[in-house]
Amino acid sequence: MRERAKRYNSMDYMKGLMCIAVVLIHANFPDPLGQALKAIFRLAVPFFFFVSGFFLLESDLTICKRTILRKICNIVKILFQAGLFYVVFTNLKLLVSSESADLREYVAQELDFGSIVKFFVTNDPFVYSALWFMLALVYGYLTILVFSPGGGVQAEQNMPCCVHGAGLCRIFSAD
Repeated sequence: MRERAKRYNSMDYMKGLMCIAVVLIHANFPDPLGQALKAIFRLAVPFFFFVSGFFLLESDLTICKRTILRKICNIVKILFQAGLFYVVFTNLKLLVSSESADLREYVAQELDFGSIVKFFVTNDPFVYSALWFMLALVYGYLTILVFSPGGGVQAEQNMPCCVHGAGLCRIFSAD
């Protein structure tokens, strides 16, 4: 039987505050105070990268490839569901705005070979960019998988891979 995961209440509180900060990044505050607040709120995104890395660690301070693969699968499921929601949302928006609601025409216009390649190379979504962070996490996890030897590697041995993965995530993020 699997051991029950330990709760980190302080981490839960910080995640809650950082969720609010992510929302506030997108708010318009008056200058110059607004720019200072946005700079502070932008700490939320790196915080979530650190939290993602923190929860990769097993109790023996190893990073298990099976855990990374499970996280990647969970993220891909969420992205797929969000994509389906977005297709429905876009069609409803087209119907309400009395524009052409032909899904085939919309897909042909938005999804060409270049946009698909751009999506995977630069994490630049086709239209809807709110979930860029999740795909950036997948890129980071894949980087760790590629550069990690064996099935489970000690965290301190894997630190360059984690830093490299976080750097790649930032480079490929559509901010």
